[in-house]
Formats: sequence, C-alpha cells, structure tokens
Amino acid sequence: MLLHYYSEGEKKMHYEKLDYVLKEKLENILTDADIQKEIFICSYRGGGKIVCDLLKKRGIMKLDIIDSTYENKDLKIKKPDYLQEVNPNDAIVLLCMKNSEGVEERLKAWGFQKGLNYFSMVEEIYGDCNHVLSYRHWIEYRYGVDISTRKDNRDGECSEYMPTPWDSLHRIMNAIDIEKKDALFDYGMGKGGVIIQLAMEGLFQNFAGVERDEELYLTACENFRKLGIENVKAICSDARKVTNELDDYNYFFFYNPFTGSVFESVLLNIMNSYKRRKRKIRMIYINTACHDMIMAGGIFKLEKQVEVNHFIPLANIYTTEIEERR
Repeated sequence: MLLHYYSEGEKKMHYEKLDYVLKEKLENILTDADIQKEIFICSYRGGGKIVCDLLKKRGIMKLDIIDSTYENKDLKIKKPDYLQEVNPNDAIVLLCMKNSEGVEERLKAWGFQKGLNYFSMVEEIYGDCNHVLSYRHWIEYRYGVDISTRKDNRDGECSEYMPTPWDSLHRIMNAIDIEKKDALFDYGMGKGGVIIQLAMEGLFQNFAGVERDEELYLTACENFRKLGIENVKAICSDARKVTNELDDYNYFFFYNPFTGSVFESVLLNIMNSYKRRKRKIRMIYINTACHDMIMAGGIFKLEKQVEVNHFIPLANIYTTEIEERR
C-alpha cells in the first residue's frame, strides 16, 4: 500500500515500521526473566540507539552500551573486552552492527551462545548481517529506493551529494514547533532524503526541492513515486533561478549545498520573497559556512542552535523578525 493512502496518523506508523518490526523481535527475544538480566547493546552508532530507545519505551532503563569507537559525554560506554568479565547466564547481548562475525567469535570464546544470550538484531530484521540497522536503510531495503549512495558532483561553489543524517534532522525537528499548514523548500534536494523523512513523519503540508544534478533529480522523483509521496514539487534547475515559487513556503532547508555567490543569490531570493509576502520564515542550516552572510542581510535573526554530529557541531535555525500578517 502506498503512503498517500494512509491518514496523517498512519503515515507516522508507516515511518515507524522498523520500530514495529524491532519491537516484535525484541518481545520474542526478551522473556520476563531476561529483562531482569543485564542487557548490553553493542554498537550504539550502528543501530544501537534505535534499540535502546525502544527498550526504554518498554520501561527497561538499565542498559549497558558496548562500543569501541563511539564517545558521548552523556553515556557510560564500555569497551567490548568488558564482556569477557560478564557471566553469560546473567546477561543478554544485542548486536546492532553490520557484519558482526568478529564480535560473535569473541562472544563465543567468552562462553556466550547465539540465540540464548546473544542475538544479532541486524540478522533478525534482514535475515543476514550485510545491512545497516537504520530507518533510512530499512526504507531502502523495504521499498527499493536509493537515498544513501553518495555522488561526488562538486562544481565550483556547489558541494557534492551526501544524504542528510536522519538523526540530525530528527533532533532539529524536535526543537521547533511545526504547524500543519507549514511548507518546506529543500535546497540541494539530492535524492529527496529530507523530504522523504519529513513526509513519512507526517510533517509539513507541502514540500518542494531544487536539484541541479539531473541524475539525482530523477532518482528523487522515482523515490517519491515508489513511496507514494505526492505533496512535493521537484525542480531540476540552478537554485539561483528559483524565485517566485518561494512565496508558497515558509521553511527553507540547507545541508550546506553551496557557498559563496550561489548562496548569496539564493539568500537574496528568499529575502525578496519575504518582502513580497510578509510571513514568519524559518531557515534550517547544517554546516553553517555562510552564517555571517545571513546575519548581514538584516532580515533573519538566529533563533536557536541544535547539537548535531557534523563538521560544524551546531545546526542553526534562523527566523524572520516579523510574523505573518493576519
């Protein structure tokens, strides 16, 4: 069933399909006796966060995170060798990474048994260990769309294509109040990943995006078709040429698609749109290379910053001083 046949509430359920599948698997794995044991989540970055969040929703708060590379000041993360000192009969280990063979060999050497006190969540979901446990990769696997494949199409002041991390976008959207009437324009739309995520969360009434690379544009259109996302206007063009169309949107998203004179021209187009139609506009900007240019324009103020895991670790949200006239 395609997405546009769902109600707004069901769209969110559709997006949480991975959560639903994981919830079923976890309920099959964890008996009432098991949840009294020490539960270890291996690879927080590699899907472990999703599993942690689901278990916490179930009321299981005592979780230990095992990760050899991930660091977070708010989490107590243990190294894999810690499991060597753990009694396998008192623990459940949930592996959340792709290609877990090496870790499994170590667990077996320490007395753990697969299917008894350790489980590969990637294998439980996909049937093998060759996939990534994430919302984006699940959608790609389930619906045959392509969002993640990068493309080095840098050209002057225009950046290469890489998809916006969904965790970062989720954090940003949680930091702002979005109304049902709001509409978002995505600069450097790429393969449509941002629009897909927000549409499947039931956010925003309408979308539009501009992409200069025809191959990426066509992939985005095919992704929208496969997912049944119809409330989107996709434009294949130089971003500087999009002008009057901007008047229909009050959110503008940038994942650092371009800098310099290109950004300057696009910013001027947005400011002219604001002058034509006074309204409250928000600009969401990740990797804020042109922050000074925005502030110098005199129309936008910095509303808030959100922590993200990027080269510049704060995403900026700007807003106009004047709200829409009624």
